[in-house]
Amino acid sequence: MARSINQVFLIGTLAVSPDMRYTPGGVAVLELTLAGQDVVTDGTGQEREVPWYHRVRLFGRQAEMWGDILEKGQLVFVEGRLEYR
Repeated sequence: MARSINQVFLIGTLAVSPDMRYTPGGVAVLELTLAGQDVVTDGTGQEREVPWYHRVRLFGRQAEMWGDILEKGQLVFVEGRLEYR
């Protein structure tokens, strides 16, 4: 069986205040919206900034710990895996 890696590193700014919620079982879930921008060259040769956004979810103890620390506008580094929903 072939091995694969599902790992991502993101550095960006928190676009909105983190949103803490709890599952029916009482597990903390912290949702972050991470924003950044890439610089691309368009068809005319001009460079322009293209924004990007990612939703990031933290669960359990990590959610509880970071929920009290993170604020809108902060620069953050996130390491995790991608999961599309």
